[in-house]
Amino acid sequence: MSQKRQYLFDETVTEDATRPRTPSSPPPKNKKRGFRWMLWMLLGILTLGLGTGTAILVARPDVYGLEFRGNLTLTAGAFAQTASALGQTADANAQVSRDNFATSTALAGQIGDVVAQQTTIAQDQLNTQTAVAVQNAQNATQAAINFQNTQAAANQQATQIALDFAMTQAALNQSATQNALDFATQVASIPTPTITPIPTNTPSLQDSFIGGVDASQWRFASVGDWGFHAGGGLIAIRDGSWLITQQSDYNQYRLDAVIQPSVGAGNYVMILNIGANGDNLAVRFIYDGAQIVGVGIITFVVDDFLGDGGLLTRANPELITLPLTIPKIRQNIAFSIAVNSQTITITVDASTALTYTLETPISPGAVGIQLPKDTVLETILVLR
Repeated sequence: MSQKRQYLFDETVTEDATRPRTPSSPPPKNKKRGFRWMLWMLLGILTLGLGTGTAILVARPDVYGLEFRGNLTLTAGAFAQTASALGQTADANAQVSRDNFATSTALAGQIGDVVAQQTTIAQDQLNTQTAVAVQNAQNATQAAINFQNTQAAANQQATQIALDFAMTQAALNQSATQNALDFATQVASIPTPTITPIPTNTPSLQDSFIGGVDASQWRFASVGDWGFHAGGGLIAIRDGSWLITQQSDYNQYRLDAVIQPSVGAGNYVMILNIGANGDNLAVRFIYDGAQIVGVGIITFVVDDFLGDGGLLTRANPELITLPLTIPKIRQNIAFSIAVNSQTITITVDASTALTYTLETPISPGAVGIQLPKDTVLETILVLR
């Protein structure tokens, strides 16, 4: 058996040294058959390998790496499709963005129209409110003017009533008239400073207030601010009671007043002008209860003059203030102020207290007086 295998795979036969050498003989006849069998076997092996490889190629192409390349091809195609889809999406997004921008622009225009409409409505409302406010202000102003005119008319009527009452009482009560005459005689016995008018001046207004206040000559806050004094003249009912002339064109004149001061210290003010220009001037006399101790020229505003207490207690700006010592030697005190354009001369009981020159001429205006409570105003005189 081992010998036959040697014939199949090896043509060189080693003789067995143990066997006797025999002469060489031709190879057996089945040698060619063994070679053919081997070729067929190789062919079978090749056929089997080829079939197996084909089967593997069909069933498992990934063994040879073919499926990977196929997958790469498919993946590349998918990437191309994805890129195309992304491009289309980008185009669509761009179109949407353009549409959104157009929509935003349209909305902005609509919002602008709405804002413009609201602004117009607000402006119309503001104009309406302004017109209403102006109308209300005009109505209020007219009402105030009407009230002021009514008040002035009422004051004049009240003064006239007071005058009529005083005259009626005087006519009906002779005894009271006689008593008043007797008291007047006693007052006349008290020395009164003589006020000599400047020869070139003529009386413009002279009043001793017999029977009350003549509303045709004087302006005043209220009839209730003044009362009748038993000896003649008026008595102040409250601090700051005032009288102002109806005429308002005085700029060269002389203003005289005779008063009986109230008990205790206080200020007495004579108004030099209340003018349309607002440069109002006044003279303030300072009384300590026994004598005049000071005099000054002050400026003021109308609101201070009309307020509670008037100019008697306010610290108004002063053009000049001068201390004095002029004792009260009688029951009354005579004040006199001469205004000659820019020069102001002030006297107390015929004694010159102050002379002052203004920088500019005094403006035309009304003149008058403002007194503390319980002061008696005997007479007042204005000379031009």
